[in-house]
Amino acid sequence: QSSQIGDNRLAAVSLNGSYNALFSLFTASGDIKMPALPSVTDTEIYNTMASLYDDNNATYELTPKRQNIILFFLESWSGSLLQPYGAPVQSTPFFDTVLQQSLHPIAAIANGHRTTEGMFAALVSFQNPLEKTVAKTRLQDFEYHSLIDILNANGYSSAFFQGTAKETSGTGSLAQKLGFKKSYGKEDVTTRRYETNYWGIHDQDLYTFAFNKLKHLKEPFVLGINGATTHDDKIPSSVKKIAFVDDEKQNNRLNALHFSDAALREFVSDVKAKFPNTLFVFFADHCGGGQAGNFNNFLIPLAFYGSGIQPHTVDHFASQRDIAPTVLDLVLGDYKKLAPDFSGKSLARDTHFFADYFRNGVFGWIENKRLIEYNPAADATACFDVSSPLPIPVTCTALEKRYKKHALSFGNISQKLLFQGKTGNFHQYRFH
Repeated sequence: QSSQIGDNRLAAVSLNGSYNALFSLFTASGDIKMPALPSVTDTEIYNTMASLYDDNNATYELTPKRQNIILFFLESWSGSLLQPYGAPVQSTPFFDTVLQQSLHPIAAIANGHRTTEGMFAALVSFQNPLEKTVAKTRLQDFEYHSLIDILNANGYSSAFFQGTAKETSGTGSLAQKLGFKKSYGKEDVTTRRYETNYWGIHDQDLYTFAFNKLKHLKEPFVLGINGATTHDDKIPSSVKKIAFVDDEKQNNRLNALHFSDAALREFVSDVKAKFPNTLFVFFADHCGGGQAGNFNNFLIPLAFYGSGIQPHTVDHFASQRDIAPTVLDLVLGDYKKLAPDFSGKSLARDTHFFADYFRNGVFGWIENKRLIEYNPAADATACFDVSSPLPIPVTCTALEKRYKKHALSFGNISQKLLFQGKTGNFHQYRFH
C-alpha cells in the first residue's frame, strides 16, 4: 500500500528576509501543513547554527569496522519504566547489562510518538513535521538521503521486520522508501510459538523469523526490527506474570517489557554466535502511554553494543537524530563527509549535543543538561535541570533564553527544508 501524496510543487515555501514567520502550507487535500513558528532573525539563525555545530571540525580519528548492523526500534520502551533511567524496579535485566557494556548517552529523546516518526528521525537524521509524520503524506514523496541508502550503496543487504501488519500506519512503505530492500510484517510469519496480542506477534516469533532470514542475506547486512510485544500490555497465557508493582496496569506494562527483554537476549545471543561482527543499536521508536509530563513522554533508551565497542557514557542527552551519524562513524567512516546533511551528531566523537520534542503546542529543548519548555501561545517558558533523568524546576536565566532561540531557530530551518523537500540542503546551514 503506497502513500497517497499530492503534487510536489506545492512544497515550495518562501520565507521573508528575516525569517519573520513560516507560512502555513497545505496540500491540495489539506493532509499536512507546515506550522507557523515564532519569528527568528537571520542573525539568530546564524548564531544558533554556529553554536550548535561548534564541533564541526572535530577530527575523525576512528578506525571504522565494516560490521553487520541491527537497529532495534524497541516498541514503546519508555525510559521512565527502565531502571537505568530512574525506574524503581528492574524489568529489563538483559538490556540493563548491555547498557553498561555499550557506548551510550545519559538517555535519548524521541522525536515523536509514532513508529514512523522514530524511523524518520533515526534513519534520515532530521526533524519530523512537528507532532506529525511524513508517512502517508505528500512529504513521503520527497527524496531523502538515509542511513540505509548509504549502506546499500556500500554493498550492504537490507531488510526491515515488524511484529504488526506490514502496512500498520504506513510503516512498511516508509521502511522501503528509506532504503530497506525487503520489508516483512506479521502476515509473513506463519510459524509461531505464541498466540498474538492485539497488535501482532510476540517478539520471540519475530526474532526467530528474522534470524532465519539472516541465513539468506549477504554480509554485510543491516536490519531494522520493530516488535509488537510492548505495543500491548499482554504476555502469552503460558508465561507466568511477575509481581513488579501493585498497580495492575503498570505491572502489565513491566511484564511486557520483561518478556520483550527476554526475547532480545535470546536473539542477540544467537546473532553473536553466528555473526560475531555485528553492531547492535538499541533504542525505542517512541514512548508508550501512561507517562507523566512532557519530558517522560519522550525519554528513551539508546545503546551501541557489539564487538569493538568500548563502554563509554557520553555525558549528554542525545536525540534519535544522532543514531545515523554514530552508526556511519563506527562502520564506514566520517559521517560529515558521507552525510553532510544529517542534522544529528556522532556519539563516537562529537562533543556538543542537543535534543528536542514538541507536544501539545509546547517546544521542549535539551542542551547541556538543561531543559526548557516553551509555549508560544502563552509566551511562557519553564526551565529544568535534567542532570538526572528526573527534571528539577529551576529559575530561567539568560542561558535558557539562548536555548529558546536555539529551539526556534533549529525548528524554523528544519521545518522549512522539510516542507520544501530540501533536506539535502541542510549542509548550507550546518557548515557555513
